[in-house]
Amino acid sequence: MQGIKGTTGKTICDLCGKEINRYPGRIKFCKNHYCSNKCRWQDGHSEERNRKISKARQGMKFSAETRQKLSKAQKERFKDPTNHPSYGKHRSIETRRKLSKAMIRRLQAGERTYPGNAKPGRYKSIYMRSQSEIKVAQWLDRVGIAWQYEVQIPLGIHNYLPDFYLPQYGIFWEVKGYFREEARQKMTRVRALYPESKFVIIDEAMLRFLGIKP
Repeated sequence: MQGIKGTTGKTICDLCGKEINRYPGRIKFCKNHYCSNKCRWQDGHSEERNRKISKARQGMKFSAETRQKLSKAQKERFKDPTNHPSYGKHRSIETRRKLSKAMIRRLQAGERTYPGNAKPGRYKSIYMRSQSEIKVAQWLDRVGIAWQYEVQIPLGIHNYLPDFYLPQYGIFWEVKGYFREEARQKMTRVRALYPESKFVIIDEAMLRFLGIKP
């Protein structure tokens, strides 16, 4: 034990039993203790615990520096795919079809789900997934280019919903401030299935070129 400020105590990981150092306050008041994120994800209580944390954080605002640190930590955590809660889970084709139909019903009813860091909103009575998409729609209107939002394209048992279709030019625009690997793979499949169609990725650099702040 060192000075009051650096005082630590010993406890064990709830999942693997490994001995770990924790501040006495955490040992006393925290219900669960884990030696790593992997153990936290694998433990049976983690899902309920994460829901509580998510609920408690709703409405909280983080600085740009804090968001950058959280993003870096998240990327480091999931470099090892076994750390992800969905790792090893495989849905049957029947289950995927049901989920796809349910999503289509929600889309037709005007309901959508969005990533936690996206800020959806309405433009011309259309509910859009992010502020970047709204700004792109406004830019297209300013320059007089007609557009359609999220035209459905069949992609196997699922549908692909590119952000914008420009009928005047016959091209699709996909707004991607950050182009994830999963999205890259999906775009590769779409281009392979529809080689005659033209898909343009509007990334952060392109947004800035158009005078749109990402």
